[in-house]
Amino acid sequence: MEPGLSYNPTSILCPVDMSELSDLALKYAHVGARMFDASLTVLHAMHVDVPRYLSRELTAQVVKEIDHARAAGIHGLEAHVRRVLGDADSKKVRMRYRVTDSEPAEAVMQALAENQDDLVVMGTHGYSGLKHWMLGSVTESILHRSEAPVFIVRQKITDFIDTTQPEARPRIQHILCPCNLTTAAGHALRVAVALAGRFEARLTVLRSLESGTATDEKDFPAWIQKTVPEFNDIDLVVRRGTAAAQAIDLTKEIDCDLIVIGAHHKQFEQGTVMGRTTELVLRHAPVPVLAVPYRNEKR
Repeated sequence: MEPGLSYNPTSILCPVDMSELSDLALKYAHVGARMFDASLTVLHAMHVDVPRYLSRELTAQVVKEIDHARAAGIHGLEAHVRRVLGDADSKKVRMRYRVTDSEPAEAVMQALAENQDDLVVMGTHGYSGLKHWMLGSVTESILHRSEAPVFIVRQKITDFIDTTQPEARPRIQHILCPCNLTTAAGHALRVAVALAGRFEARLTVLRSLESGTATDEKDFPAWIQKTVPEFNDIDLVVRRGTAAAQAIDLTKEIDCDLIVIGAHHKQFEQGTVMGRTTELVLRHAPVPVLAVPYRNEKR
């Protein structure tokens, strides 16, 4: 997506592992596909390492069995999707099913490269600790490598969705977009505006003035007007304090359903790193987070 253009995904990718959280991701992906009239690819990775010490004959047999399992996996994946979404609802979206024996993160990146998907929707298996929450390794890898926005799904504390009920569907009625007046933030804001318009959702934009911030809070409305001149229905909130903490606190106060945040990728050795605020919001947010990547280059 080019900066300045409206976000209108036509192809959505949803990796699943049949867990409760990936079922929730599937529900969000399906809602998004219906709202944007996009196709939805459901991806399942069945990675199996073939031991190198096997003979040529045994290796050929194992590979053949993997091929059979992959073929059976397609039917099993379709049946699982019907159970999660309901048979009727699963037919309302252009669905594609893909089963691969690649490592999960590599399977996602390969699918993105081949399909040119505009959005990845996925759950994350995090690890809780006394003072922090860590994202799963697959999710971390996709966040740092994907050029498409990545929607990280988690259950809302105030609006639990029963994934065992096909009729249970996520709602996006209030979106929060933290902004720091950078190009990456403007990129995310345009995506947030497009989502708010499509879902008819309320949009709140937060400007956190941390210690040492040079920009005056009076510059905030002008920056909003310049970034999204076509959209005026925005609630502007300015607060002083740490950006990530203010974003998470405000999320709870206004009971929003989604955070849209810019993920400015900076090159570091062989990979990239994201800003500290984005990392903290991704780890601690009590609602799903849509990370919109920005790499100082056109996609």
